[in-house]
Amino acid sequence: MRGLMMLLLWVVVLAQAAVLYMGYQREQALSAEVTSLRAEVTTLRQSIAQQRNKLAQIERQSVSAMVAKANKVIVEGWDAIVDSVESEMVRAPVE
Repeated sequence: MRGLMMLLLWVVVLAQAAVLYMGYQREQALSAEVTSLRAEVTTLRQSIAQQRNKLAQIERQSVSAMVAKANKVIVEGWDAIVDSVESEMVRAPVE
């Protein structure tokens, strides 16, 4: 009877050791996954920062382009007005 109890005790101890070992392996795998995910998050944050910088640059360029076009239209309009006034002054009779 005592031999059976010792055998049963050894089985329980071995089972407990197996459970502990499996838990350790799972913890190691999860730790590696967390490390990998942290690296991926860092990479994604850097990518987001780069994309935000590009977007800001595009917005600045876009506004600059619109201002340049508006300036060109204004200058062309004033040129046309000045030309029109000059031609009317030449045609107008001098009194």
